Amino acid sequence: MSVQRVLRLRSPMMRGEDVRLAQQLLVAAGHSPGSVDGVFGPRTRDAVRTFQRDKGLVPDGIVGSLTWAALCSMQRVLRLRSPMMRGEDVRLAQQLLVAAGYSPGSVDSIFGPRTSKAVRAFQSSTGLDPDGIVGSLTWAALCS
Repeated sequence: MSVQRVLRLRSPMMRGEDVRLAQQLLVAAGHSPGSVDGVFGPRTRDAVRTFQRDKGLVPDGIVGSLTWAALCSMQRVLRLRSPMMRGEDVRLAQQLLVAAGYSPGSVDSIFGPRTSKAVRAFQSSTGLDPDGIVGSLTWAALCS
């Protein structure tokens, strides 16, 4: 999944998996774009502006390279541990793994052994240290 496309509010509205990814990243970062529906509407633009303002970026409501980088770097570090990590960021990582062709098992928001194995396989294929931890470099690779 490529996130190189610049996303903005326009007519007709932009649509696609990259818009859905931006919306998911906004939700995981605590900024609601409304429905995560892959449509870049006014609520998504407003959530982008709020996110940009909070991160010290120009609040133009446009998801360009700096905003993509900030969105992808905002996620917490995910790893296999006990109790298992849970949350929307885990679900997002699982969805990105599936989109990249790696099966984490069920997309269930739980970072279990199959998700860790899928992360290691993804990391190996992208030249990252296959440690099974979704840190900043792995997030960036998953988002690109």
